[in-house]
Formats: sequence, structure tokens, C-alpha cells
Amino acid sequence: MSAGTYYVTGTKSYTVLIGDPLTQTVQGFFAVDQSGRGTSTLLNTYMMKVGWGTERFIIFAYEDQTEFRVTNLSTGALIAAGTLYKGEHYTMPNTPYETFLQVAANRPVS
Repeated sequence: MSAGTYYVTGTKSYTVLIGDPLTQTVQGFFAVDQSGRGTSTLLNTYMMKVGWGTERFIIFAYEDQTEFRVTNLSTGALIAAGTLYKGEHYTMPNTPYETFLQVAANRPVS
């Protein structure tokens, strides 16, 4: 692929991978919902393996009283849960590398 802006569509949950084909490095996975929106109440994504050791899994809130839950899609285990206010974010204390994740919230998050 060449440089530019791309639009991704699909019929199932997915993520968008941002990377550099020349250096074969990954800049990140960004969750999008089935409509291609970056904010949703249900997002599925994948946390890549350790690249530099500084990767973080972060959830951003856009409204007050945003309740969220992060679960492991493979096992169904709860990884994190909490409540955020507009403009706040949650950073996992331990990055869940090489894990398929689902973020569910009562208000849109990214």
C-alpha cells in the first residue's frame, strides 16, 4: 500500500492496524466498531506483543459517569472495570500483551 488515508469496512468486529511496512514495525492497534467509528460502547481489539516495552492499553471517556469493563475475549475473564468522567482516561497498570480484548461501556469510549 502507498501513503494516504484509508477507510476500512467489514461485517464483523475488527481492529485497524497501523504499521510501517518498510521497517516491519507496528505503531498500534486502534479499535473501531462495526460502522468504522472510533468511539463506541462495544469495541474489540488486540494488544500486540511487547515491541519497546512502553506500550499501554488506554481507555478514553467523553462523558461523565462512563462505566467500562475490559474482558479477555478468549477466556471471558474480567481484566479491568471502573468509572470515568469526561476527559479522563484509564491506563492498565499491567499491559495485557498478546491478548484479544473487549471493551464494553455504558457511554461511548475509545
